[in-house]
Amino acid sequence: VKGANILIDTQGDAKLADFGACRELEALQSTVTNGLKSIHGSVYWMAPEVMKYKAGRRSDIWSLGCTVIEMITAEPPWPNLRAGKLSVTETLKRIVDSEDPPPLPEKIHHHCASFLQQTLVRDHTKRPYTDKLLKHIFLQDAAASGSSSHAPKAQEAWSAGPDLQ
Repeated sequence: VKGANILIDTQGDAKLADFGACRELEALQSTVTNGLKSIHGSVYWMAPEVMKYKAGRRSDIWSLGCTVIEMITAEPPWPNLRAGKLSVTETLKRIVDSEDPPPLPEKIHHHCASFLQQTLVRDHTKRPYTDKLLKHIFLQDAAASGSSSHAPKAQEAWSAGPDLQ
């Protein structure tokens, strides 16, 4: 899951797209060179366990946290790794070997920080499943506030942006 794979319609409803990531993951796990080149844009959203074990539902939770960071900053997570123009292999190695999650954006609400801290637990066995996350106050507050009411503004801003055909 990453921002580029989320489609938002004019009513503000989001849909996931691009399920080719499974093929990319298989290429990554078999360390096929061409596969590594094809996943370069996705490494920043990959859970650390992806290189060591098979990806599972909790790997998607990590990717969700990275996507929330992307939504807040309009940039992929791991700014410290993006700055160095590292190879795909070195980037993956640093994500896997790091003891820390990607840095959280500055000046975010404490409910958002708490949500991100739960999604970005490095030990995948301690990372929550979706049923627990759906009860998190960050999501409950968003649902109660009707945050989808901002969708028309977001759609308007998107439509006013450059045409990338």
